[in-house]
Amino acid sequence: MRIYPLFFSILLTLFSCHQKTQSTEKEQPQAIGFDASFEAGFQHISTLLNQQNADSANPILRAAFLFMDTAYVGKTLEVGNDSLPVLNLRQLDCLTFVENALALEASDGNRDSFIQNIVQLRYKNSNPQGYTSRLHYFSAWMMDNIAKGWVKDVTCEMGGTPIQFHTYFMSENPQYYPQLKADSGLIAGIRAMEAEIQAQTFCYVPKQQVASVENLIKDGDVLGITTNIKGLDFAHNGFAVHKNNRLYMLHASSDFKKVRITDQPLADYLMQMKHMTGIVVLRVP
Repeated sequence: MRIYPLFFSILLTLFSCHQKTQSTEKEQPQAIGFDASFEAGFQHISTLLNQQNADSANPILRAAFLFMDTAYVGKTLEVGNDSLPVLNLRQLDCLTFVENALALEASDGNRDSFIQNIVQLRYKNSNPQGYTSRLHYFSAWMMDNIAKGWVKDVTCEMGGTPIQFHTYFMSENPQYYPQLKADSGLIAGIRAMEAEIQAQTFCYVPKQQVASVENLIKDGDVLGITTNIKGLDFAHNGFAVHKNNRLYMLHASSDFKKVRITDQPLADYLMQMKHMTGIVVLRVP
């Protein structure tokens, strides 16, 4: 597939929230594994979590709001070989924001539990065995974490429309991924992931219908935003949050470079985005 340079920066931002960001020393992702900055950051955020009133808000949002205003930085996971998870609490993209919030809430502020939760959420069968074991596509992330009990797909229950994702972007464009460019043998594993996605039928709510199902979506639901960009499945994701009887999304924004709530209700936000087609709704049991 030929990718024109003008469109590639848009595609890269959409795919798994990867942002084409200029590399500076300040923006480099934290070291893999258990480094000092992670330890200090986790100590701080777990203290805040434990100080909160457990009855004060939805437990998922209680954890997610602790990341409010955290910097958006793309490609924070694109280091190393995925034999250890990248632990980065100060730089997030849309999916690592979701992972960190879910892992934190389920950990009750315990460091070892948090790390274990990140591994479970991020890797196929909870087993980090190299680059192809990471759940690169959000649809693969969904499938694996539904099977592990982290989330339940409730989209069909609210009248969602069947959809299949024809994922192939990574395997057909290895030149844009340092690990795939350096080792073409990894492409077979990515193709296997893509084939598994293509074999499944999901449901989504078309964006024209999102306003009509707002009352069925709960605070703290994980929202995946589907896309019409060829070779991709999702453009973005975040958490559902209601304000003034309307549905908004708490997300790591590549436009505003930080974690924030959308300015507009989600239904209005989607209608302004030509490349976004609808939503999938995942509920945390």
